Amino acid sequence: MSELVANAIRHTRAAEGQRIWLALHLLPNELICAATDPSPRPPELLSADATADRGRGPHVVDNLSSSWGWSPTPPHGKVVWSTLPLHGTPRSQHET
Repeated sequence: MSELVANAIRHTRAAEGQRIWLALHLLPNELICAATDPSPRPPELLSADATADRGRGPHVVDNLSSSWGWSPTPPHGKVVWSTLPLHGTPRSQHET
């Protein structure tokens, strides 16, 4: 969740008067995290070396999530979501 929130805050700083929205949805075997921001740009899996200040967040989300994605939120912005497996849940239930 911290990676989704950090990116939402970064995009919101550039948009005066905009807010972020956060949501958590607990299911029996997974937790769905979502964050909105006012930027219409989709998240990207960029190449980032170990010393880079930015660019690794989407890789962290990708590696920890069983699935993740984004959707536009008209009239502007997007929501980025991630599905995180809960401890003790067999891995086969997470793969899509």
